Amino acid sequence: MRAYSRQELLNKLSEITEMIGKVPTQRELREYGISEDPFYREFGNWTTAKEEFLSGKDYGGVPAADPKPCNLG
Repeated sequence: MRAYSRQELLNKLSEITEMIGKVPTQRELREYGISEDPFYREFGNWTTAKEEFLSGKDYGGVPAADPKPCNLG
């Protein structure tokens, strides 16, 4: 099993975010043939991976696309 760097994982998340116009869910990652397992190994959990991606920390900037707002009402 290949070990991915933190930067590679954030870059992959950026690519998918750009393609679908929002930060992907774990299910959407799998639909693109990407396991969430490397994200868990590197970040500890999916929420932390998404938060780091959205913050731009260790990523070098702002994500490629802002998450779509959630309409609750």
